[in-house]
Order: sequence, then structure tokens, then C-alpha cells
Amino acid sequence: MENRNDFTETDVQNFETELSKIIQEVEANKKKQAILIQENNQLRAESIQLKANEARYTMTLEENFKLKKELETRSSVGLSEKDLAEVMLDAKRVANDIIQKSKDESLKIEQEKQKILTEIKLEGNILKDNILNFKFKINQDIEQWIQNLEQIIDGPKEDIS
Repeated sequence: MENRNDFTETDVQNFETELSKIIQEVEANKKKQAILIQENNQLRAESIQLKANEARYTMTLEENFKLKKELETRSSVGLSEKDLAEVMLDAKRVANDIIQKSKDESLKIEQEKQKILTEIKLEGNILKDNILNFKFKINQDIEQWIQNLEQIIDGPKEDIS
């Protein structure tokens, strides 16, 4: 009977160890999730900044167009229409390059975030399977303990009669 109590204490210790590991994994996943949320917020901020830059670019382009029209009507010394057109085209190319680089960077960050999220989901599924397997084992152990107790309880009754 002492062996059964030792067996029970060992199982409890194993259970506590496994539960501790699961809790640590859950905490690690929470930290990863917090990082992803922070990165997601950064992406949102960058997206807002991109939209603001694009709006400023559009406004600047419109202002340049108005200035070009205004310069065309003036007879003062300045850039020729051709030079002004080249400057505006260069400005447009530079702005488009900046926008494209920002979009590429944003896409790269989003893909990295998605990869990490997929890894966390996989780890979560593994944890879920481990918990279910552990629960099944515990249920089996409890059923075995109940059967053993019933046998112990029933045993003396048969000896008495």
C-alpha cells in the first residue's frame, strides 16, 4: 500500500512538472504575441505616415503645377518650361521611389509578422495536443486508481464473508 502512495506522489510531481512547462510555454507565447501587437502598431503608424507622405506629395505636385502655370504667365527670368518640367518629373520620380521603398519595407515587415504568427499558432496547436494527451493520461490514471480502490474496498468484504 505504501508503493501506491509513492506512485501517486510521483504522478503528481510529474503532473506539476508538465503543467509548469506548459505555463512557461504559454507565457512565452504571450510575450511573442505582445511583440507582434507592437510590430502591428508600428506598421499601422508607418502606413499612416505613408498616406500622409503621399498626401503631401500630391499637394506638392499640385502646388508645383500651379507655380509652373504661374511662371509660364510671367515674363521674368527663371527656369524655362522644359527645365521646370524636368524638375517636376525628377521630383515625381523621387517621390515615387520613396513611396515604393516604404511599401516594400511595410510588406517585408508584414510578411515577417505573418511568419511569426504562423509559428505561434503551430506552437499553440502542439500545446493543445500535449494538454489533451496529458488530460487523457490523467483520466486513465484516475480510472486505474478508482479501480484499485474499489478492489481494496471489495477485498476485505470477501474475506469477512
